[in-house]
Amino acid sequence: RVFIVDTYIKKRSYKKCRSKFRTRFPGVSVPSKSTIHRLVAKFRATGSVMDKKRKRTRRVLSEETLDDIGARLEACPKMSLKQLSHETGVSKSSLHIATKLLHLKP
Repeated sequence: RVFIVDTYIKKRSYKKCRSKFRTRFPGVSVPSKSTIHRLVAKFRATGSVMDKKRKRTRRVLSEETLDDIGARLEACPKMSLKQLSHETGVSKSSLHIATKLLHLKP
């Protein structure tokens, strides 16, 4: 990606960029004009050719679930994660993450 953007900016030509790529990387398929254009546009917009990190949405630990876990732990602070897991239906590993997020210790 860096080679493609660097070569295009220096040569200012898709054809020359593709030709240089073909000689530098002989066994690799040559990028299309649209791929080069997209990479250069991304570089000019963000200053990087890397993809954005995708944000994961929390599926198990929603706000309601965290509120429920917090209320149960405040009511009975000595409750084990195993017992809390049986009551809430949330796995022990997710409960461990929830206790860290809530700054609570079971």
